[in-house]
Amino acid sequence: MTSNLDELELALGYRFTDRALLVRALTHSSSANEAHSSSTSLDNERLEFLGDSVLGWLVSEWLFERFRDYNEGQLSLLKNHLVSATHLLAAAHRLDLGKYLHLGRVKKRREAGLSNGCW
Repeated sequence: MTSNLDELELALGYRFTDRALLVRALTHSSSANEAHSSSTSLDNERLEFLGDSVLGWLVSEWLFERFRDYNEGQLSLLKNHLVSATHLLAAAHRLDLGKYLHLGRVKKRREAGLSNGCW
């Protein structure tokens, strides 16, 4: 597992000082649920909530500074595109993030079916 994390950090160009946080970020709730834990501190859902907000803020600030002549509507359209699930999924595919995720058994089967065109 450590070598996988090293590989991911290399792909991201960032070294995490708290590896436990990285592992949590990669742990889907289906995997945490299979570990029979009722704790919300073991999956990535709360981090996802926070990350969505931080990403939206950072992109908004960047667009605000970069496109000084754009009005609110134009900036909102650009931001919505950049933080959309479709756009972020493409970035995740480029980084091959799927191979680092910790998924539960059912979720793994569903993902395999989707990638094979079965679902």
